[in-house]
Amino acid sequence: MNKEIPFEEQRETSILLPAAFSSGKWGYINTEGEVVLEPRFDDAWGFAEGIAVVRYKGKFGAINQKGEFVIEPKFFELSGPSEGLLIFARRKNKYGYMDTRGNVVIKPTFYAAYHFNEGRAFVRLNKSVRTYTFFNPEFFKDPTVPFFSDYRKFPLKQIRKRRELPMLSRIQETGFIDREGNLIAKGYFYPPAYLPSYSFMNFSEGFAAVRVKTFINGELSQPQGFYINRDGEFVFGPFDDVHPFSEGYACVEVDNAHGFINTRGEFVLEPYFGYNPARLRFSNGLIPVLFDVRKRYILNDTPPDYTENPHRYKWGYLNKKFQAAIYPAFDEVEAFSEGLAAVKVGEKWGYIDTLGRWVIRPGFDEAYEFFDGIAGAVLKGKDVYINRQGKIIWPPEDELLVN
Repeated sequence: MNKEIPFEEQRETSILLPAAFSSGKWGYINTEGEVVLEPRFDDAWGFAEGIAVVRYKGKFGAINQKGEFVIEPKFFELSGPSEGLLIFARRKNKYGYMDTRGNVVIKPTFYAAYHFNEGRAFVRLNKSVRTYTFFNPEFFKDPTVPFFSDYRKFPLKQIRKRRELPMLSRIQETGFIDREGNLIAKGYFYPPAYLPSYSFMNFSEGFAAVRVKTFINGELSQPQGFYINRDGEFVFGPFDDVHPFSEGYACVEVDNAHGFINTRGEFVLEPYFGYNPARLRFSNGLIPVLFDVRKRYILNDTPPDYTENPHRYKWGYLNKKFQAAIYPAFDEVEAFSEGLAAVKVGEKWGYIDTLGRWVIRPGFDEAYEFFDGIAGAVLKGKDVYINRQGKIIWPPEDELLVN
């Protein structure tokens, strides 16, 4: 039977982390590395809003911090929660939403569904449009011609008359829904080019970044980037590519260069950067950029001799005025999280604070973002949990696996 979790319990319970044991089963530990829930699950995920999704005897359910099932393990798939709702499916490609007590809130009618954020969720609808990509046999005679001609929507009569070889594909309609399951926007939406996952299709600071394709005279257009508001209205764009808002700014691409707009759609930095925009995200008021320390200027793209001159090209951070804030002294960097950023010097990773001071000296093979005071890392090829002091809290010497 499903059990309701009181709000006070959700708010006051301690942090538990999923951990795998040498037995192959998963349990939970606290931030001191002590085992709280013995390993008995096939797989386990982190706690959120007082519950955690687990896989038990091949099925998905959810437990509370006492290890009791609040949603019985009987689902084909279960994910979340986010804003009080979990994504569930009893069979493939039929997704809906339930609350943390297991009550269905939105019926499972979607081909795929994603987490709620700011009261909106991205979904992929079952309806799809048949399209054809045409292979161009002239490619083998002249490699300068396109391998594929563009996407088109043709009746079968026209397809049979063409000399090119058709490949059938389907373009799926997508959209955003509210918490009642009402569709507030729909279209052929795609995620940012450098974040090629539909899981990035969520609202942030009042807007969703989407790339949109449309049919024009029977042809499917190249995607253009827009921002839509919570009412489903297109408010900023078009751009060549778009990225979610973070701390009031969003990275956009125009003519292969990336700049920043504010929440009014105004450029606060004209397009300049050419390297991977997935890095270009403000966190704790800072953004990582690449410097030429010899010539003392900010590079707008990764130079061709980047790997050959590790002492010349270094990563540092700019503030929201796009001024140098942390001296460029690092070979690789990540965004800040909870006041700390993973940075690489030579072959090892450590962590710095927002003033550029070392908090955890380099010593890890890999290092990831902090959440609730805990970060994942890799040490000597083994996955570990560490705290803000760099102390390994898991695994103990005889346990080596961590989610």
